Amino acid sequence: HNEWITGFSEGLGCCSSIRAEIRAVLRGLRLAREAQAKKLCLQVDSSVVVGMLTRQTGCNPGLRGLIHQCHTLLAWEGWEVEIYHVFREANRVADILANMG
Repeated sequence: HNEWITGFSEGLGCCSSIRAEIRAVLRGLRLAREAQAKKLCLQVDSSVVVGMLTRQTGCNPGLRGLIHQCHTLLAWEGWEVEIYHVFREANRVADILANMG
């Protein structure tokens, strides 16, 4: 069964939507790991970010460090992470929080 673990928001300053999405993924992975989640369903509303996380597409040099950190967390043994692209409308709460400033 699926269960909400936690939510978060933080100011990122001025950055691209792709960088903001990757930073949110990284923070979410860290929180899930700290909560000792065994299974995680990661829903991302950017198909570009999903491609980077699943290694189907490359990323620009400015994002490599963040993506590498995500890949390191995704590779940890002891948990199963499924990554899905969802449409922005399905991820409205995250979109509202992101636009709050």
